[in-house]
Amino acid sequence: MKIVTHTALAARRRRQALALSLGGTLVLLAGLWLNFQGRFGWAFALLVLGTLASWVGIAFGDRWIAVPRPDVALADGLRERTGRVFALYHWVLPADHVFLAPWGVTVFAVFNHDGPIDVAGRRWRDARPLWQRALRFGRRPVAHPGAAVTADVAAVRGVLTAADAELASVPVEAVAVFTHPRVDLRVADADLPVLRAADLGEWVRVAMRRPRLSDDVRKRAEAALDAAAAARRGG
Repeated sequence: MKIVTHTALAARRRRQALALSLGGTLVLLAGLWLNFQGRFGWAFALLVLGTLASWVGIAFGDRWIAVPRPDVALADGLRERTGRVFALYHWVLPADHVFLAPWGVTVFAVFNHDGPIDVAGRRWRDARPLWQRALRFGRRPVAHPGAAVTADVAAVRGVLTAADAELASVPVEAVAVFTHPRVDLRVADADLPVLRAADLGEWVRVAMRRPRLSDDVRKRAEAALDAAAAARRGG
């Protein structure tokens, strides 16, 4: 399986996450010190600024640093069932994670949550106790990807059709993937596939029964995605 990753972007975002988290903590400490000095106006301003910086740092860290990282978890989940006719793209296309397979293109909406998750139709719920959810301050909430994943699918379809109008026939779909090994998924009547990363191999095995693209169309789709990925990476 070919894997294309914007490693420079990922490394930059990880550095930014660490800098924001550390900087936010230092600003919060400075605000507390000023509060003890009786300089309440400056203390309040620094506490607000430090909280915001820490929140953004945590959000970045949840996406770019938290283990298992999405690029690693997806590659591990797909590796056993895939070969040279598959390609996996990370952060180089309008959607973060895109998978090209013999039957079409899949946009992965990735979640890194542990514990029980209830999925019933479009209603997604983090079933952990409230105090555990509160500890995930700044992290991505459990919610149906909705409009965001619809926009990602449309954007990837746009990449294909912009390169070759005949690629409009290539199926582009969305799949939600939970990457944390301790996630407990309870799915009923979901309106899109919802999987654990460990289940991706079986998902590919079943999907291989679907109608396949012709070899020519698959290669043209791969060329279109490769060109868009190269442009985003700057060459």
